[in-house]
Amino acid sequence: MDFFNEDARKSSFKYWFAGSGDSCSISKMAEAGFIFTGSSKERDSAQCFYCKKELGGWEEDDNPWQEHLKHAPQCEFARMQKPQSSWTLEEMMDFIKKSIKFNHQNNEKKIKEFFETARDMVKKLPD
Repeated sequence: MDFFNEDARKSSFKYWFAGSGDSCSISKMAEAGFIFTGSSKERDSAQCFYCKKELGGWEEDDNPWQEHLKHAPQCEFARMQKPQSSWTLEEMMDFIKKSIKFNHQNNEKKIKEFFETARDMVKKLPD
């Protein structure tokens, strides 16, 4: 599954404990780069799709962006501190360049996905 896509990240949250009005709602967690890694019994475990940092023990009022950056300050995705939907084309390309540099040797598939996503985002830009 392509977890670079925010909707795909949202769909991973099968048993998430927080409600839609909470600071760490499914939408806010996915927006901050997290996918659900828990279970029906462990309902508060999530991992960044990008840096792979896994965090548990979430509380309803936790801010996903702040917690992500606090526990993974090296994560380029967390450092963006805003949803992908509000990235400019320049920010997207900068993120892709940093990602390529960071993951160059072991992630040919991920690089291809980034470029495909960037291409799709460019297609959606107004003329």
